[in-house]
Amino acid sequence: MGRAAGSAIAGGVMPGPPPGPHGRVERCSPPALVWEGDFTGVHSFAHVNREMVLALLRKGVAVRPAPTPGPAPVHAIAPTSAPAPSLAGAPDAPPHHAEGDRACPLSWCRYEPVRAAMGPLEPWRGTSPDVGAATAVHVRHVWPPDFRRPHVREKFVLILPWEYGYLPSAWVCPVAQNVDEVWAYSRYVRDCYVRSGIAPEKVAVVHPGVDPTVFHPEAPCVSIPTARGYRFLFVGGAATSRKGFDVLLRAYVRAFRRSDDVSLVVKDYFYGTVEGAIAAARADPDAPDVVYLYGEADPWMMPGYYTACDCLVLPYRAEGFGLPALEAMACGKPVIVTGHGAGLDFCGPDVAYLIPARESVFPENRVGDFPTCGPPVWAEPDEGDLCRLLRHIFAHREEAAAKGRLARSRVVAGFTWEHAAAEVIRRLGG
Repeated sequence: MGRAAGSAIAGGVMPGPPPGPHGRVERCSPPALVWEGDFTGVHSFAHVNREMVLALLRKGVAVRPAPTPGPAPVHAIAPTSAPAPSLAGAPDAPPHHAEGDRACPLSWCRYEPVRAAMGPLEPWRGTSPDVGAATAVHVRHVWPPDFRRPHVREKFVLILPWEYGYLPSAWVCPVAQNVDEVWAYSRYVRDCYVRSGIAPEKVAVVHPGVDPTVFHPEAPCVSIPTARGYRFLFVGGAATSRKGFDVLLRAYVRAFRRSDDVSLVVKDYFYGTVEGAIAAARADPDAPDVVYLYGEADPWMMPGYYTACDCLVLPYRAEGFGLPALEAMACGKPVIVTGHGAGLDFCGPDVAYLIPARESVFPENRVGDFPTCGPPVWAEPDEGDLCRLLRHIFAHREEAAAKGRLARSRVVAGFTWEHAAAEVIRRLGG
């Protein structure tokens, strides 16, 4: 947005009051910035909303969260095929909640400043929250997409990732006509917008981040139900083909046998289970160990999944950013990711293991229910190369661990939520 937005905020970002105890910031009226989205879910959109607003509040920005309902799961949450892990001694975690219930992430005292800035937790469904003409900038980060222009004095910013090369054709005109600036998670997402006809000067890269005081090598481990000595980890919605879990499972059963002291830990949720595929792999009595955990996890537990394992593997076909890779790196773990697309913004060969991949063009200009304005593409990670990388890391653990330590340094130096908030402030003219 540059200086034009800054002029709407008195030459820069309107400061809020100084933080109080525990980082609490009192509500600001009127706000310079409204941030619209889901703040209570465990999915990535809600996580980004909570963390970005928290980081902005800590920097003294007058920002008000405008909560909206989050997306419903595509499939109902199914029972896990193994006992849910537990995490003892999680710092500042909410009180224990009953089996089957989820504690709202905002109940974590970490997010007290966000709750204070939000006020009563009531979903907003209008064209503008009750801030009137004083709102200078409105940021919307929601799914499903909403291109309606809110009532703002200056700028409307949209954060809406897309991973398939060309945007849905129905998005292009509303973005061009209603949106002042798009903030893309990665250079790859930015290129999707520009390639689809959105003016380059309208699209800026604002990376998500990680809090290295939460995601760190000493984070208490969750209890994983396996006695195997080396553990590869997959995190994400395994049932969606863009995550590449099918490639990982095939490569893993090619790389190892039951006699190998290794396990693949699958932390899955949201899209539906892949228990059938895992059962088929386990049908071979000589197949290597697989631990499958399905269901939502409280956000304060997530660091413990990374520290309980040795290496994260994400052979994605399409990603907007790849936040689990950044979180694992912050925990000092080596990562294997597809050498294509969004992950390359923070995963180079010095800090990650990259799977060679080729681009694959879809047979028609459509991704599911979304007709696109050009031929969609995604990456096809090479299964044989992934198999070799799995074997290499298993055999060269000290090398992999050293790469993980270097990866944490890379994250701390440039990919924290503080860095993300600083870029937002810069975009606002601060």
